[in-house]
Parts: sequence; C-alpha cells; structure tokens
Amino acid sequence: MTTLKFDDLEEWRPFCVRSANGKDIAIVRLIDAPTTSESVTVSVRHYRKTA
Repeated sequence: MTTLKFDDLEEWRPFCVRSANGKDIAIVRLIDAPTTSESVTVSVRHYRKTA
C-alpha cells in the first residue's frame, strides 16, 4: 500500500490507482485542494478488465 499526499500533487496532473487483483484501474486527476479545507475535488475515470 502507498500513501499519496494531496500536497505533493500538482493540479490536473493525473495518477493511476490499481486494484489489488489488477483488474480495475482508476485514472485520478486532482482538480482542487484548498489549503483552508480538508476536502479535495478530483476527477475519476474507472476502467475494468472484463476478460
């Protein structure tokens, strides 16, 4: 398991998250991470291997 701090990401820079079984992948983009709040806004695209 890897920990990723939102402070380490640039806005709109995508990163990939893969499931433990390797069949699901999510492409995540950080849209907004205000310093005055604990919440962030992300965009997620999910892909699943069907075969």
